[in-house]
Amino acid sequence: MVVLYHSQLQKVLDRVYALTVKLAVMLHGTFGIGKTAAIRAFAMRKASELKLAFSQSFSDVDDESKFLFIVIPLHQYDPAEIKGIPFANAERTKTVYLPMGLLPTKGQGVIFFDEINLASPMLQSNAYQIIEDRRLGFYKVPDGFMVIGAGNKDDDRGHTFEMALPLNNRFLHIELSVPPVMDIEVSKKELVRGWVNDYAIHAGIDHRIINYLSYAKKYLFVYDPTKDVQEPTIATPRMWEKVSELIKGIPDTDEDMLLTLIGMGVGTGIAQEMVAWMKLSRKYDIKKIYQTGKVTVPVPTDQLFSLISALVGHYAEHKTPELAVKLLYLSCEFMKEHTCMILNQAKSIDEKFFAHVKKLDPKKFTELADGIFPLLV
Repeated sequence: MVVLYHSQLQKVLDRVYALTVKLAVMLHGTFGIGKTAAIRAFAMRKASELKLAFSQSFSDVDDESKFLFIVIPLHQYDPAEIKGIPFANAERTKTVYLPMGLLPTKGQGVIFFDEINLASPMLQSNAYQIIEDRRLGFYKVPDGFMVIGAGNKDDDRGHTFEMALPLNNRFLHIELSVPPVMDIEVSKKELVRGWVNDYAIHAGIDHRIINYLSYAKKYLFVYDPTKDVQEPTIATPRMWEKVSELIKGIPDTDEDMLLTLIGMGVGTGIAQEMVAWMKLSRKYDIKKIYQTGKVTVPVPTDQLFSLISALVGHYAEHKTPELAVKLLYLSCEFMKEHTCMILNQAKSIDEKFFAHVKKLDPKKFTELADGIFPLLV
C-alpha cells in the first residue's frame, strides 16, 4: 500500500478532486494521528480556493454557496438513515426511498465516511453504490462532491470488521503515516512538513508541548501494537492537542497540577519527564536576556528547546511591541531552522507580532524579508 505523510496526502487529494469523475479514496492509518483533521484541512483549503464558505453543518447540505464537509461515522447510523425510508410510490407499484437529508443533492464538498471499518458488513454494503457508482438507489452523488473513507488499522484493537474485497476494490488506498515532529527531507526534491509546522503551530498547541516534542520526538506517538497489555493513556497527536487545552494558562511552577493534567492524557511517565524538562527553562534569567539582547545558545538539545520555550513563553505572557522586536533579534542568534521555529510560534501566539516589528524596526524587517520570512509557515 502507498504510504504518505500528511502534506503529501494533500497533493494527492488535489489531483483526485480535479478529476471530472472523482474517484473514491480509502485512508488507512492508526488512531490519533489526524486522519479526520487531514481531510478537514483539505476541505477547508479547497473551500478557500473556490471562494466558498466552509461548512460542516448538515443544515447546509444543499447550499451551493458553501463547500460542505460531511462527516458520516458509518457505524453510528442505521441503514435507513443512509439509504432513506422505504415507502410505496403513488401507484403502489414499487418501493421508493425518502432521503433523510444526510447526503447532498447539489453543490460541492467532501462526503467523508469516517471509521468505515467499524461498521457492520450490512452497513458497509450500503456504501458500495455510493463509493463505486456514486449512487444509492434513487440517490446520486453530485459531481462537485468527492467521497473519502477512513479506518483504523487491524492491529489497533479497535474491534474493526474486515472490509469485503469487493468494497476494498472500489477504493484507491492510502496509508497515512504517523507524522514526523519536524520537517524531513524525503528526497532531493521533496521536503515533508512535520507535525510542528504542518499542524501544531496553526492549531495553537501550547508552546511548551511544541518545544518539548521537538526535543523528545519519540513521545509524539508511543503506541506499540505488539504489547499484550496496553495502558489506557497513550501519547498521540490527538491526545497532545487535548493536553494542550488542559495546561494552557497553568504556570510551569505549578508542577503538581501539570503532572496531573499531562499524566491524564499521555501517561505519568511522560508527564514526569516533561515537567522535569520544564524546570530547565527556569534556570535562564529571561528578563535579563530580553533587557540585554544577549543570549548564549546552548548545544544540548534539551537545553536548546527549553530556552526557546522560555523565550516564547515570556513573549506570550507580555506581548508588547518592544518585546516583539527584541525576540526577533534574539531569534537571529540561533540557527536558521530554530529562528523560523521561534518566529512561527510568536506569530501564532500574537497575530500582530510582525506588524509590531515592521512599525518599530522597518529596517530589520526589510532585511529579513527575503532571507527568513519566506521560510515561515
